[in-house]
Amino acid sequence: MLLLSPAPEDDNQASCEVRRGEGWLRTETWKLEWAEVVVTGVQNFG
Repeated sequence: MLLLSPAPEDDNQASCEVRRGEGWLRTETWKLEWAEVVVTGVQNFG
């Protein structure tokens, strides 16, 4: 963690942005994995 900013609010803001980004990435990855499972299932039963 970088402590370059004298204002702790800025650090909190930045870490919130990072956390939101990580959550978004996790959600997108989950969607892709789920889509892959669905496509594989359809191909197997089709």
